[in-house]
Amino acid sequence: MDVLKVVVLAKYAQGLIPFQGFYDLIFSLDLAKRNVFFEDLSGMIFNLGLSQNDVEKYIKETDLREAEDVASVVRDTPVETLVGKLVAGVETNRNGFLQAILGLFTIAYLRRYSKFKDDPAKFWYWDFKNYSNTERISPRAWQTVDLSQFN
Repeated sequence: MDVLKVVVLAKYAQGLIPFQGFYDLIFSLDLAKRNVFFEDLSGMIFNLGLSQNDVEKYIKETDLREAEDVASVVRDTPVETLVGKLVAGVETNRNGFLQAILGLFTIAYLRRYSKFKDDPAKFWYWDFKNYSNTERISPRAWQTVDLSQFN
C-alpha cells in the first residue's frame, strides 16, 4: 500500500481530516483507482483486527438512522464479511457506506493507536498532529507498506 494512503488514513482516524474532505478525495478518483483504494483499506481493517466489539461500539456511537440500508448491513452481517459488504454498497449509497467503513476503520485504528502511539517502528501510529512526525518517515518507507505490519 502506498505510504501516502496510510498517512492520510491515519490522519483521518486521528481527526485531522474531515469526512467531507476525505469523501471528496475518494470520489475524485476514477473507479479503478477507487477500487484499489477500497481494497487496500479493507486489507488495513482486516489487519487491524476488526472485532465484533468494534462493530458494537460503532453501532452505539452512531444512531445509523441516516441510511437504513447501511444500518441493516452493519447490524446483520458477520464481522468477517462486513467490510466487503460495505465496500460493495459504496456506489449505491456513497455517504452512508463510506461513513460506516471509515467509522469502523477509525475504531479499530484508535484501539491499536493507544497501544502503539509513537512506536518508532510503526509510523502509522505516530501522532500526526505534530507535523514533524510526517517529516520523520524515512524515504525508504515512502515506497510501500506491507499491510501485514498493521497487526
